[in-house]
Amino acid sequence: MDFRLSEQHRMIRDMVRDFAQGEIEPLAAELDQEKRFPEEILSKAAALGLMGVMVPPELGGSGMDMLSYILVLEEVARSCASTCVVLSVHNTLACGTLLNFGNEEQKGRILPDAAAGKQVGAYLLTEPGAGSDAASISCKATAVEGGWRVTGSKAFITNGAHADFGVVYARTESGNGGKGISTFILDMKAEGVSCGPEEKKLGLNASSTVMVALEDVFIPAENLIGELGRGLNIALERLNGGRIG
Repeated sequence: MDFRLSEQHRMIRDMVRDFAQGEIEPLAAELDQEKRFPEEILSKAAALGLMGVMVPPELGGSGMDMLSYILVLEEVARSCASTCVVLSVHNTLACGTLLNFGNEEQKGRILPDAAAGKQVGAYLLTEPGAGSDAASISCKATAVEGGWRVTGSKAFITNGAHADFGVVYARTESGNGGKGISTFILDMKAEGVSCGPEEKKLGLNASSTVMVALEDVFIPAENLIGELGRGLNIALERLNGGRIG
């Protein structure tokens, strides 16, 4: 088997390496010391298509393959691990969930702005009492006229304090275990959404990591991703992709 990169992949690698060394690396130490979210870097990354790496061109993205995406993350991480984490969660977990499980309306509504860097995505799965055991989440979504009311807490949310939209998991049926968990698009600026202080970390200080409280947050019916009660399947599939990042 030939493991050498194709010419196209080498061009992508070299482009991102030049960008990372020229635009990210000179700021990396300062961003980490000041614990400052890399907003100025993300706008430049978006101009190169790095905020929508695998989003198809018709939705404003770069339409790259998975290998290209990994090359992007490797080169960014060489210069700033924090920026790599921000891009990874945004691309794989937030945008990737919509790409793989969202309907056409949802994709058209969210992904063009996400790929253009106008919106940053987060992924709200982990809870204070449910870390690696995603089936044990207790965040609750109650059906109301026109949608759902969601209440609960999410922990260690990357991009949380700076995100515009999120993919959130909540229990739509009572009981325990994976059955009855559903997936929603969350407007992070909606009433009832609040972020705690930044977590104290030993590294990755330029990436935002916070608790997110959801207090009777209204989510419209059209923001349900995939089938009702099938959210755990979506979560596990997306985590597999996220772990590659």
